[in-house]
Amino acid sequence: MGFDAFNWSKNKISLLVDKISLIKNDNLVLAPGEIWSLKKSLALDYYIEGSVNLFKKYFNNWYYVDTHCGSGLIGFSDGILKGERFPGSPLIAALRALDSEFTEYLFFDNDSNAIDALQTRLNSLRPQIGIHNFQIRKSEFADSISAIEHKKKFGDAFLVFIDPVGFIEIRWMLMERLLKVEKADIFFTFMTHALARHRTNASPGSKYAESLDDFYGDSSWNQKSNGDELLQLYIDKIKHHRKYVLTIPVFQTGERKLYDIIIATDSKGANNIVADATEVMRVTDTEVIKSALAVATNKMDNITKWM
Repeated sequence: MGFDAFNWSKNKISLLVDKISLIKNDNLVLAPGEIWSLKKSLALDYYIEGSVNLFKKYFNNWYYVDTHCGSGLIGFSDGILKGERFPGSPLIAALRALDSEFTEYLFFDNDSNAIDALQTRLNSLRPQIGIHNFQIRKSEFADSISAIEHKKKFGDAFLVFIDPVGFIEIRWMLMERLLKVEKADIFFTFMTHALARHRTNASPGSKYAESLDDFYGDSSWNQKSNGDELLQLYIDKIKHHRKYVLTIPVFQTGERKLYDIIIATDSKGANNIVADATEVMRVTDTEVIKSALAVATNKMDNITKWM
């Protein structure tokens, strides 16, 4: 029997939605609700569940770092999912803390309102997550890299989740500094569609060209013409620093790809987990996730009404 993507995602989503019931209607700031965003959350949850035991086996300390953590809660305002909520990356990590705990959690964002909302939500969810070492700071991406560099020492490891709103601040000089932290596994949302659109406007000397120079660290992007070529170029650059680099494509609907989740590691064991997650998430597409969330939240009672 093949993998049942709908039931797998429905069970995962049901559990996560239940865990955030205490904060569902807290009226604090939300991240915009886009169904495809859930794929990042589900992939992260899968990785944390499988990898923390590896960290415990081989390292003295293991840190979860979220460079653009946001407020922790995704909200849906339109259609069948109006009024529903789903945990973003910092809450995915926190909700795993009882069975897959990190030594310390570093949550960064440059939005004060989002940071304040996340702190309140973590306090409210204490019955679900317990007491752990959560450090929440208002910081730019560059500051989060400096914090990682300051904390690193022999015998320690990091899982760094990078999910920016755009790509302008993700300059290669900063990403390369992070990649030089040898025991850091990286999840990065690569804005494939936005970068391809940006590329079409990048005439020589334009602000678009300058921003791509910063993002790639050179002008090699100028030899690429579409999103997949730009993605492969970035993967090739990461491979100078990491042995294993895999991607999970994220589609808005059908074949319209919005971005790719790049996952990079030097660990063979972690790569095996990522490879499994990649296969699971490739068949768990946007339409399946939307149906699963609708059923899990009692917005519909039968998948056939959606599919």
